Amino acid sequence: MSSHDLVHFVVIPFMAQGHMIPLVDISKLLSQRQGVTVTIITTTQNVARIKTSLSSSSTSSSINIVEVKFPFQQAGVPEGCESVDMLDSTADLAKFFNAANKLEEQVEKAMEKMVHPPPSCIIGDMSLPFTSSLAKKLKIPKLVFHGFSCFSLACIHVVRESGILKDVESNDEYFDLPGFPDRLEFTKPQISVLQPVEGVLKEGTDKIIEGDIDSYGVIVNSFEELEVDYVREYKKARGGKVWCVGPVALCNNIEFEKLREETRRQLVKTNAFNGLTRKKRVQCFTFALVVYAISPWLSSRN
Repeated sequence: MSSHDLVHFVVIPFMAQGHMIPLVDISKLLSQRQGVTVTIITTTQNVARIKTSLSSSSTSSSINIVEVKFPFQQAGVPEGCESVDMLDSTADLAKFFNAANKLEEQVEKAMEKMVHPPPSCIIGDMSLPFTSSLAKKLKIPKLVFHGFSCFSLACIHVVRESGILKDVESNDEYFDLPGFPDRLEFTKPQISVLQPVEGVLKEGTDKIIEGDIDSYGVIVNSFEELEVDYVREYKKARGGKVWCVGPVALCNNIEFEKLREETRRQLVKTNAFNGLTRKKRVQCFTFALVVYAISPWLSSRN
């Protein structure tokens, strides 16, 4: 197979652990596919974090990492602060977001050097909207990653398209979302995620929304059996271009088959499935599986 026959995904995560960890796991999953090559682009200090995560993966050697320099001085961010968890205050979030989105020129130059094989697709974090304009320049598709479930993304879409927040005067008022599969009530603060805002966050939020809408499709860290109705609704909203690939953490060195069988055995033993529909059984099993999976980690923290 020649290098031009390979599919080359370029993954560009936002520098926050809740964004970076699942995107690195998605990179691991992609690299397991025959005929696929993966490159992660990130900043100097985050390279070390990613390499640590990849060190336990059998696919680590097939994932390329390209380093770019974080623009501290240009954006007024303290030197060495290359991840949200390093910020002294949430008041610096806007500065950090602006700094991260000044990486476009460096990222573009790095991608122009990728010729064996050339980039086929960008997987860009929602908090890096420059990845949308970059994909247009390079004439390749961009898939956006939010880190949210399809339920959350469907909520965001309905609120944005319906303009319902304009009719809600009080932050304490409960209201339904129109056209939703289930009757659910929200207040304005609960449902204002990724909606147009005023003030200091307006420019950044507008860019994120624009980058989201312009994306070719969406990668979601969820699976269809968990939220059937909302996967269907969100796919309808995005023209079918939604791919549920989760839970991506299972690509790591967890004895998953053993864990799954033990979870199923415990649920049957305690009659936890009695009287539940198939959909509810799947949800119950998933929740129990997550609890069993994280229990050793929680114990080690005590």
